[in-house]
Amino acid sequence: PLFTEIINRYILRWYIKEEEIESFMADNHCVIGIDPSNAVGRDSIAMTMLDVRTLQTVAAGCYNETNLIKFSDYLMSLLLKYPKTTLIIETNHASGSAIVDYCILKLTALGIDPFTRIFNRIVDKDRLEEDGIREMMRRPVHHRPERFYEQQKRHFGFITTSESRTMFYSRLIQDAAKHAGQYVRDRTLSSEIRGLVEKNGRIDHVASGHDDMVIAWLLCHWFVNQARNLGFYGIDRSMVMADINTLGRAETHEEALEKSRQE
Repeated sequence: PLFTEIINRYILRWYIKEEEIESFMADNHCVIGIDPSNAVGRDSIAMTMLDVRTLQTVAAGCYNETNLIKFSDYLMSLLLKYPKTTLIIETNHASGSAIVDYCILKLTALGIDPFTRIFNRIVDKDRLEEDGIREMMRRPVHHRPERFYEQQKRHFGFITTSESRTMFYSRLIQDAAKHAGQYVRDRTLSSEIRGLVEKNGRIDHVASGHDDMVIAWLLCHWFVNQARNLGFYGIDRSMVMADINTLGRAETHEEALEKSRQE
């Protein structure tokens, strides 16, 4: 890491210089991927942050033993400090749903629309114009009843199925390696990726290993590559993976012309 940040005992490994973090996060949209757990000493809550332009790992952290409410509060502090971030979290388990519940409560209390900050299937599946949803979405956040979020919270987060896991560990991980393998940067994430093995015809981690960071990383890649209506989250689609081949070197004249033509 170029900088290790510790806030309330939560360690975040940054791959940007400390003095550059504020300006970088203000200028670039990042996706925060989270593979949650109960954080009771077995699986960790894994978090990766990727820049949508380059797919470089901007920051990463894993939390093995913690209070879920305190972690949710820490996560909220990141979302508020860096408005150009979108959260995508797996919600198969109760811990993921609890974190989403907490974030929705905090965001709405501050007048921030959670549909614009947390990946949800209302936006992803173009359901914003459905009766009931359309009426509520036209209201200011403070004027929407709590019952509305309780009814729609099942649409927040990513639900992993056997089909999506197969997709993650077949085509998606190959694409991620091709486009961003050189930008993984985080040692824990790299170790987990390289520790994957084939078991009974499917990719998995060894019995003594983990793949929490891999899932968090792949959630970000899925969002960037396959999530729809990114503009609703404040992401300019033309900027997604726009600089993926120019990170770390000067842009050539031909590349600048092509980029200008594409824009």
